Amino acid sequence: MRPMGSSAVLEERRQKAIELLGQNLQPVEVARMLGVDRRSVRRWKSAYIKNGIASLKSRHTPGRTPKLTNDLKGKISRRLEKGPAKFGFKEGPWTYTRIAKMIKKEFGITYHHNYIGPLIRSMGWNVGRLKAVGRRVKLTA
Repeated sequence: MRPMGSSAVLEERRQKAIELLGQNLQPVEVARMLGVDRRSVRRWKSAYIKNGIASLKSRHTPGRTPKLTNDLKGKISRRLEKGPAKFGFKEGPWTYTRIAKMIKKEFGITYHHNYIGPLIRSMGWNVGRLKAVGRRVKLTA
């Protein structure tokens, strides 16, 4: 689990640990002073010895790979423009559930309907009024 604090704060803490170790303090003492686990201090020390100050820098954590590429988002957008009737849905507007089903049928990618709103907004679509029944949406490009 990532510790609390911004990347800059975490990096500063690692550098402070190395500085304190340089004053001949033991890792246990440094850990107590900084409020971290002694094993972390030992890990930072080892990394610093092997690779220098660069090893204490914060690294970007990328997170999960998106399910949809920009190319696929473009394809979905073009399908949304055609309307739900083109994909076998009865009359009526696109709904989050319909969009999720279309994505599953066309691309084999499963999305829960609760995540369709943020998805289509990330694709540049504006969600019009939400009607109370069935979470129907009017999509405009």
